[in-house]
This record gives sequence, C-alpha cells and structure tokens, in this order.
Amino acid sequence: MLARGLMKMARLSADVLLVAGGGGGGSAHDTIAGGGGGGGGGLLQTTMRLLPGTYPVVIGAGGSDAAPTGGGHNGGNSTFIGLTAIGGGGGATGYSGSSTGDDGGSGGGGTRSSAGGSGTAGQGNDGSTHSTAGGGGGAGSAASGTTAGAGLSSSISGSAVIYAAGGVPNNPVAATLPGKGGGGASVGNANNPSAAGAAGICIIRYLTNSITVATGGTITTSGPYTIHTFTSSGNFVVS
Repeated sequence: MLARGLMKMARLSADVLLVAGGGGGGSAHDTIAGGGGGGGGGLLQTTMRLLPGTYPVVIGAGGSDAAPTGGGHNGGNSTFIGLTAIGGGGGATGYSGSSTGDDGGSGGGGTRSSAGGSGTAGQGNDGSTHSTAGGGGGAGSAASGTTAGAGLSSSISGSAVIYAAGGVPNNPVAATLPGKGGGGASVGNANNPSAAGAAGICIIRYLTNSITVATGGTITTSGPYTIHTFTSSGNFVVS
C-alpha cells in the first residue's frame, strides 16, 4: 500500500500544447495572383498525468516554400505521448488551372477558383477557394476568399500567443508565429518566392510546487507554473 501511494504521488499533472509545422505558400504566375497561403499546423491541447520517465517530443518543421512553378510543401507533424498534430497543407500554385491546396492539419489555399485543401477534424479548417488565390486555412476559424484562418490564441506560455494561423496569399512574408502557414508568392514576376511555413511547438506546463522535477526544452516560470518549451525535437524527462 505504501509503494502504491508513493507511485501516485510521483505522477506529474501537466498541461500540454502541441502544434505542427505550417504549410508553405504556393508560387505565383507572372500574370496570375499569388499562390494560396499554406494552411496552419494542427493544434492540440490537453492535460496529462505522467509517471517518471523519458518522453520524446517531435517538432514538425515548417513546409518549405514553392519551386518557381510549384505548390508549397506540407508542414511536418508534431508528436508527444500518443498525440499527433498534423502539419498544415501547402498552398496551391498559380501556374495550373486546376491546382488545389494540399490537405493537412488545416488545408492550404487554392488558386484560380480551384478548391482549397481539406483540414483535419478537431485540428483545423479547410483552405479557401478564390478567383485569384485562396487564403490558407487556419485552426480556430475558417479561411474565406483571400483571408486566411486566424489561428487560435493560448496563454499556456504565460502570455497570449496565436498558434497555427493560415498563410496569406499574394504576400510572401516569412511566417514567425508557431505553426503559421507561409504566404503565397506575389504576382508580377514568375521568379518571386513564396514563404515557408513556421515550425511547430510543444509547451508543457505544471505547478511549480509539484514534488516532481522535470527537464527538457527551454524552462521558464510564470505565476505558479513551470513551463517547458520545445521549438525543436528533444526529450521531456520526469524524475
């Protein structure tokens, strides 16, 4: 009975946010508006009770930008203890009359009135369809026309941050927020680059006065919580 009681005390109750990499934006044609923005990465948030041990964290990379005549690439999946956040879909290219956005955690935007990619239930929304370039789908709200999905806000890190937003078409600005899709290439020059999606992230938060000690990632504190932030793959170790 004593051993069982000690085992129960050793469990760590932690909040977990897991975001996949955002999809890359699509290329533009010199006379067709920019490719659809990449879809935002999938988003999961849950509470876990963890026993002492080593738990691998895999962070999905952002999808790479498009080749001069291609669509954007999908973002990488992020995983942690049975959870999988699915990478965002790449945006469509303006070079093809039938180019659609890729499927993903959130779908990439279409272009030339073709369909956006499909999102994954519970993780994101579909990319949009538009006569010039569809906005990348983002978690939290659907894309519409050239407007990308807005993503979701979470304060698990100690301050509000937007995660897994869609990329904007015809605006190849580098994606910096976690899991954000890359912007589609600008019209007017066949060699204009699109933007790559941003890498995913995993954030693990627990009460600092817990008897359990953990290591891994970048460790900070906010109020009563200790926070471990993984922006690259590693191990979360509960001792």
